Amino acid sequence: MVEDGDEPGITSPDYVVFRTRPGVLHHRWFYYWLRSEGGEDLIRSLARGAVRERLLFKRLAKGTVHVPDWNTQQSVAQLMLSTGLC
Repeated sequence: MVEDGDEPGITSPDYVVFRTRPGVLHHRWFYYWLRSEGGEDLIRSLARGAVRERLLFKRLAKGTVHVPDWNTQQSVAQLMLSTGLC
């Protein structure tokens, strides 16, 4: 995850870079959720591969995530930032 003000960088062509939609999905909330047990379960259920499991963006886009309302996401994201959780 790249925060506002961070230096831009180069990423592998194996990765897909995307932005969340303000007012719909808060980037920090989603990043924290994706790294949570629920996110890990979703990733495991969608990842495929014989030698190395991969989660392609097309598969992630089909996943279902319960997203709280925008105000709750903002509050949680601010709390995570102030406590250093992310």
